[in-house]
Amino acid sequence: MIRKWVVVLNYNVAAHCVRLLESLWPLADIGIFFVDNGSAPADYAILRDACVQRQALLVEDEGGSGADQIASRLASGAALALVRNRANLGYSGGNNTAIRMLDPLLGQSGEYLIVNPDVFITEATARALLDCDAELCGPAIYEHWSGQIATQGLCVDFGTGFPSKTPVDYPGISTLHGSCLKLSGRALQKYGFLPEENFLYEEEMKYFERVHRLGGNPVYLRELQVEHIGKASTVKLSYRYFYYIFRNRLCYFLEIAGPHYRRHGKFALLYLDWTWDVVRSQARKRNWAGIRGQIRGIRDGFRRVKGPMPGDAQE
Repeated sequence: MIRKWVVVLNYNVAAHCVRLLESLWPLADIGIFFVDNGSAPADYAILRDACVQRQALLVEDEGGSGADQIASRLASGAALALVRNRANLGYSGGNNTAIRMLDPLLGQSGEYLIVNPDVFITEATARALLDCDAELCGPAIYEHWSGQIATQGLCVDFGTGFPSKTPVDYPGISTLHGSCLKLSGRALQKYGFLPEENFLYEEEMKYFERVHRLGGNPVYLRELQVEHIGKASTVKLSYRYFYYIFRNRLCYFLEIAGPHYRRHGKFALLYLDWTWDVVRSQARKRNWAGIRGQIRGIRDGFRRVKGPMPGDAQE
């Protein structure tokens, strides 16, 4: 059975997924596993047709008996699969759909490269990441929208959830970018699956805090680089964007950082300053929807609301 897999999550961006499929398929000894996260029927049909043309395994109801059949066929050496979730399970839930199907078959020998559909990656880079011996690793991410390598998450104060100039609690790299991330079966056994309660944004913070606290050491392969177009399935000035980032940062502190690191005063100052900066910047842009999302996110953060906001996980 193939033990190295590229995992790609689709949510209404099938054209990006097909581009990735065309650029990477076929890969010797490496499989590609697509998960459709409850996309619109027309969008899903585009991805489905591209996979069917290449004789992919299909599971169009993740809870049905087809899951057992696909497990059997994957064990027989199939190298391309497509699973359709009935609802949008978010970033972690969607990617975990594929990994949870593969992990019982592969155990510690499995290697999984999560690649967002809006990432441009070469075959050589994908192979180098999957061949890396590290439990967790990721490449340099060139952000197309900013024209720079993303560095913000490489050094984080896990006691507040905000970036820092130097490591605070643990040496080395703090977090890796979720748009292109290699997880091994060994990492899954030690640190578990990606946390699903955030639905969108800040998943890396929660996951890598757990990794570091349990003694893990993510590896940043700066010599490898991919390009992240960004904003393929979300708009980073939208109501939902501000809702999730403010809610999830507050929930992270209340549930994890506060009890473990007890930097309440520092977090309060940083969170208030961040809140005010966003209000001023979005008011100048007259982005009242974004500010409303921010306010609701703060409210729901204090209430420790988890999962998707209404409408984001509709079947």
